[in-house]
Amino acid sequence: ALWEFYRIAARMGHHPMQAVGLGVGGLCITAHWLWLRDDFPLGREPIGVYVLLLTTLCLLTLLYRPASERKIEDVALTLLGWAWLWIPLSYGMRLRTEPSYSLHPLLLGIPQVGQPGQAALAFALAAGKGSDILAYFVGSRLGKRPLAPTISPKKTWEGLLGAVLGGALFGWGVAHFWPALPVGEGPAALLGGLIGLVGQFSDLCESALKRQAGVK
Repeated sequence: ALWEFYRIAARMGHHPMQAVGLGVGGLCITAHWLWLRDDFPLGREPIGVYVLLLTTLCLLTLLYRPASERKIEDVALTLLGWAWLWIPLSYGMRLRTEPSYSLHPLLLGIPQVGQPGQAALAFALAAGKGSDILAYFVGSRLGKRPLAPTISPKKTWEGLLGAVLGGALFGWGVAHFWPALPVGEGPAALLGGLIGLVGQFSDLCESALKRQAGVK
């Protein structure tokens, strides 16, 4: 996904530091996983370390480019792609291993069953996928009013409603069938609906970038 983002930026006439962004992204995933281990001696890492490392390498790469290719927007695009795609992945890893969940065997009256980190990650994935499924089902069969015709003509307000309902339904389902989730069924449904709403907004942003680059 990060490579695709840089490829789209290149089609728009920019020159992001692809090797730097991908290399630092892979390095950060490995380092992030090590930092989340209980036996890792350095404790919990600040996200600013990654940002500083990537920014420094981008600026060094910029200095070694020919004068005609030294564009600060290439640094900005490299950072944007990394932040947009890697940071959510890092939080997914943190969600899976977050030790604070195990400190609360009771939350909102729900007993702990299984590992809460697994349930929380499953909830996020299920709500996102459920919103996509219901958005497509409702939009393709009942969709009539365009949501953003100049960006994504096939998206409709009815599909957006389906996405919110799908996220809420799947979120409620995880909370109902996996009591280890550290929220109750009602809050899970609300949060799942919010995930569906944000997912549709993210899809529109991606479509806008692809349309501007001429790949959609």
